[in-house]
This record gives sequence, structure tokens and C-alpha cells, in this order.
Amino acid sequence: MAGTTNDPLRTLAEAVRSLGVQAVSADEARAGGDALREHYAGGWPMGVLWSPALWEACRERVERLQLWATMPEATLSSANDVKAVPSFLVDPERPEQLWYAPSTELPAALFVPVAARPEAIAQALRELGPATTAPTLDEVRTVRAYMGSVATQTVPSPYTGEMEAAGPHELDRHFSFSPVVTPHAWGSAFGRDPLREVGPLSLDHMVATLRQLREHRPGGLPRFTRRSYFSQSHVGIEIHAQGQYFWHIDYRPSPWTAGVIESFNRATGYQLPADLPVDVAAAVHGFEFLGADWLEAALAREADPGQRGALVSVALGVASDDLVSATHIARAALAWGELEQIAVAQAAVQYNWEFLLEELGWSTTSPELRTQLERILVVGMAPPELNEHGEPVDLHEGSEDDDTAEPEDDHG
Repeated sequence: MAGTTNDPLRTLAEAVRSLGVQAVSADEARAGGDALREHYAGGWPMGVLWSPALWEACRERVERLQLWATMPEATLSSANDVKAVPSFLVDPERPEQLWYAPSTELPAALFVPVAARPEAIAQALRELGPATTAPTLDEVRTVRAYMGSVATQTVPSPYTGEMEAAGPHELDRHFSFSPVVTPHAWGSAFGRDPLREVGPLSLDHMVATLRQLREHRPGGLPRFTRRSYFSQSHVGIEIHAQGQYFWHIDYRPSPWTAGVIESFNRATGYQLPADLPVDVAAAVHGFEFLGADWLEAALAREADPGQRGALVSVALGVASDDLVSATHIARAALAWGELEQIAVAQAAVQYNWEFLLEELGWSTTSPELRTQLERILVVGMAPPELNEHGEPVDLHEGSEDDDTAEPEDDHG
């Protein structure tokens, strides 16, 4: 694939060799492209919640690609012995543009276009390379969104291939096959990946370690976080009352890949932030992703009290780490009907917002609701009770028959 002496790609290969980029032979180039096309001619592999739209976008992406160059094999997780070979691909008819794949197991629709220039390749490796550093506190952006629930979200069983309810155990099993995030998750008691610098662990040691990692901060909501391999983002899943899941994602904004995410959104119907890293997009695909903006717009146009109550519950869950935003949502909902007020009361109990319970007690016109609120304020609000796995003991309570728990949308 290096080509002739006058081939610009040959010159480029020589210029980037010091970065660890090694051009492949013509035979290897064709074989690499054929392998990708064969991959997308088969069935959906585990670890990504595929959709027909994403699969087709991947097939279209690889239709004309050939392998151009590779990097040395990179270790993504030493503790789990996960490795990948970063690769650059090219459409022979458009040699001025390469496609960067930090791993060819990343869905091809999320490969990143890179100008065939040394500085562009160097940027690709800085942003999504084997040695990409974790974002600093000054660099981190946090996005929160509703993910779905135990009652409605499903993942494929690795044993049968059939879809099954996505309880915490099933989510762990799903992500253990992921090409973009660590198999292990850590609880809120840990601020970063405790296993990032740890070498390979024996099976017994890994089982014991994973049990210890599920510890949470006292009194807080359970949140299990995984590290994304390429952008070093933290992809957290919070478990709220009645088995409701919420994303909590800390990442370094990546305007460099905005075009890729915009194309991904058009193909799949998502509304992910344009600066979200591509590995995070792959991790969340197939789940709900209803963010604050989507929920605000949905609340503004919704007229049905029951559905509006469900939206209030979800919006308050998304905003539960931001008291100012949550208070704004709650006070607007207090001016509506009893179903919306009940949603506020349930959220206030769950998130320990005593002042909102007091405000609701003063303003509600429902004697029954006022009596319940007064009783709660006298007894007090207990923190979440967790089992030995760091999960709520009442995880499945009400999740099967609660008709106000789910807003109506595919994934935002």
C-alpha cells in the first residue's frame, strides 16, 4: 500500500513512521479491507446494542476501504488483558483522506476521517490513541441522560442470543463483551478506574477485586462507572428508584469528531452531544439517551397529565446532581396537577429534597397528598438501601406495573 516513489501516501508513511505508524503491503491492504467487509456481512457481534440503521451505516462505511497502516498492538486494559491494533484505512479513490480506527471492533460508522497529513495523524493519536491521557478536572464535561429501566430495557443473552431484561447483572455481562469500555465497573466510592494501572489478574483475584469495586459513597445513589478505552471517558450508570437507569458521563469534549457524531445521529435517530467521543457513542447506542434539552422540550408540548408526570420524574432524575436545575423543574411542575405533584414528591423523597416536600405541602390542594407529605417529614427520609452487590434492594419494586415510569420515546 506504500505505493510508488511519487505516491503521496508513501511519502506520508515515511513522515509518520516515528509516530509508530507502519504502512502495510498491497496484499495486506486488500486483506484488511476484505476482513472488514466480511465482518459486516455476518451477524451482529456481542458488546454493542446494534440496530439495523447502525449496522447499515457501518456496511456503507467499509464498502470501499482498504487498510493503509497499523500501529503496534496496544493494551487497553491490563487487568482484563484487552488489546487492540489501531489502524488507518483509505478509500483508494480518495487518498487525500484516511479513516482512523482506534480498534477495528469500533463500529465502522464511528471511524474518524483524518486528512492524509502528518499533523492530522498525530492529532488522531493524541485524541483517541493508545497513549491518550485521562481528561483533567478543567477539561471534563459531564452529560446526564435517562437510559431506560429494568422493566423496559433489554440486552442480548450470550447463551441464547435472545433479548432479556437488562438488570444490573445482565448489563455487566453485556459490557463484558464491549469493544469500547472496560469489562469491570467501579462504584461511586472510587473517583477513577482502580484497575487502570493494575496488571493481569487471576480469575480468583479478579472475582474478589470486582466485589470490592462495587462499594458506593454512603448515602448516595448507586453509580457504576466504566472507562472508555480510547477517549478515557467515564461512562457511569446510576440506578434510581424502581429500576430506573440514568447515564452520568464525564468526558473531554472532542470537537474534532463532531462531524462523525452528527452523521451517527442522522443515521440512528439519536441526539447525542456533537462533542461526545466516538467510543462513548458506541457504548450508549441501543439504550435510551434522553437529555435535559429533550426533556424540557417534551414537557413543554405534553398535555397528558400522566405522561407529563413521567417526564417530570425522568427530568428530575437527570437533574438530580444539580439542585438549581432540579428546583426549577420541580417548581414548574408544582403548578400543574396532582400527578405531576406526586412525581415531584417521589423525587424529593428519593433525592432527600426536604425543602421541596415542604413547599409541596403548602401548595397542594390534595388533602391525601398533604397528609402523606406531613408523615414523611415527621419520619424522615432514609438513604438508599443497597444489597451486597451495591444495588438497591428494592430494584424491581413497581418497575413492572408502574404506568408513569417511562416517557414515550425511542432514545432521544
